[in-house]
Amino acid sequence: MIPESSAQEIRMRAKAIAMRSDKSPAVRTDAASAFHSADHKEGRLTQAELDIFLEKHMKDSPLLARLPLPHERINTSAANQIAIPINHFDCGFGFPVLMEAVAVFDHYGVVPGQLPPNSIAAIYSFISYLRSERVQFSIRLFRECFSMRSIPDSGTKIFRGHLYFGCRGLKVVNLANKIANWSERYLIFEGNLGLLPVHPQVRDEAAFGSSGLDGVEKEIFNFFKGERLDVTHYLPLLPTLEDVHAQDSKYHSAELLC
Repeated sequence: MIPESSAQEIRMRAKAIAMRSDKSPAVRTDAASAFHSADHKEGRLTQAELDIFLEKHMKDSPLLARLPLPHERINTSAANQIAIPINHFDCGFGFPVLMEAVAVFDHYGVVPGQLPPNSIAAIYSFISYLRSERVQFSIRLFRECFSMRSIPDSGTKIFRGHLYFGCRGLKVVNLANKIANWSERYLIFEGNLGLLPVHPQVRDEAAFGSSGLDGVEKEIFNFFKGERLDVTHYLPLLPTLEDVHAQDSKYHSAELLC
């Protein structure tokens, strides 16, 4: 007979294997320190690319967007300064940053530069979908639909603190093919960044998985479980959708977004 302690250990290992059946690397809890201390590559953008970006995305913005200086990298940040890949702006990201997106960045302790463009597209498509259905956003719903994983650099397998969101309760479709060198195509943004986190934070891994749902949120999740969110539909739709919580001042509290 297998001792109960050994049997319990076997069950725990089996559960862990089942949870990682997609062979995705488990999330690294040292992502914040890795992103901060890693030897990131120098930016690749040219002045011509900056000019095109400014015309397309920053016409009426009070923020300054500039090319990084020789010593600045994608992990460069300060109180009112942050580096952001320009590909993110074609995936829903923009200024001012939507409060739902701020809640995601804050909850997971990440900054936009840690996430690939497709993860940004997934976040903003989900926000657009909820708004289109007049459903209030919450981190609980987000955690039920997405799981966080780590991205080692291809080839080198070096972990530089980059993470991504994998789909779980629904599917995000028509994402762009892998975007090469996205982490080297960034600009430095300066000015009033609002509540957007500029420094990665250490978070307990327990905060990354499903937290369980009950009541109305469980009914809502069951309604859209298995839904296929087409980014080519939901990202262009997002600017036309009213914030479900726009008239509710309580929405901007961390408690409601949890």
